[in-house]
Amino acid sequence: MEDTASAAQNPPAKCPVCRTIVDADDVFCSNCGYPRKGTEREQRMFLLKRNTQKNKLARANKKIWQATNTLFIEGALIAILAIGNCFLSFTTMRGDYPLMICQLPVAISFVVLGFWCKKRPLPAVLCGFSFYLLLQILSAVISPQTITNWIVLKLFIIGFLINGIVAAVEAEKVKKELNV
Repeated sequence: MEDTASAAQNPPAKCPVCRTIVDADDVFCSNCGYPRKGTEREQRMFLLKRNTQKNKLARANKKIWQATNTLFIEGALIAILAIGNCFLSFTTMRGDYPLMICQLPVAISFVVLGFWCKKRPLPAVLCGFSFYLLLQILSAVISPQTITNWIVLKLFIIGFLINGIVAAVEAEKVKKELNV
């Protein structure tokens, strides 16, 4: 009975930063590390550092979003080119169905990687980057003149995917620091 009376007088304290319930005597928040009993300067410095980390995370998430869109766009381009090549060949009475049948699963793979990137960015972008490079290498081995075809687009795709990998690593590091 006394416990409920003392609990009513001293309601559980919440961290002002992360809203985690903390013990009123705690010097630091056990979740985010906020210096509850620190000086005003220490508290301001903590909040400033935390806001800086949140800004880093927002920038990293934007680059991850660009890498995700790159995977979707690559999948869509491969699908459109596969279907287009098949129908263009079909008008000359020489439908290239085997090529389309090979290219559509590749296109679907990039789209699946794009969806996976929303949940697990680092492994998804790494897989997408590796898969894209593998396709470019195989294409160059089969037909060396394809190296220069669409070179600017290929460089943009590679650049966005590399930025996505770097950003995903940065985002994971910042999330650990923020306890997110």
